[in-house]
Amino acid sequence: MRAYSREYYAANKERIDAYPSKKAAGRRHVLKKHGISEEEYQAKFEEQSGVCAICLHPPKKKRLHIDHDHKTNLNRGLLCWKCNLGLGLWNDNRERYLRAVEYLDKYKKIL
Repeated sequence: MRAYSREYYAANKERIDAYPSKKAAGRRHVLKKHGISEEEYQAKFEEQSGVCAICLHPPKKKRLHIDHDHKTNLNRGLLCWKCNLGLGLWNDNRERYLRAVEYLDKYKKIL
């Protein structure tokens, strides 16, 4: 099978190299899912100065995630993986976040 694969690749190298990468195909899927173009993503990225809208850190390896409201499906901004995951895990519950801030403030004073 390996020999066949090598021969096929050698005979069809130009055609195979023209295929979009899995990464590019995945990126197009995410943009389509959120209903924005690559240009709109780049405009939002520049508007946020290339950093996460919450923690203000630039992306390390991956691009920033497109954050959206799960009830309205409206896009809000671009977030790093951790901030996007945090919002999702707490179901965008504002009161929970405020209690977390109070909790952190309470123990910051003690320690």
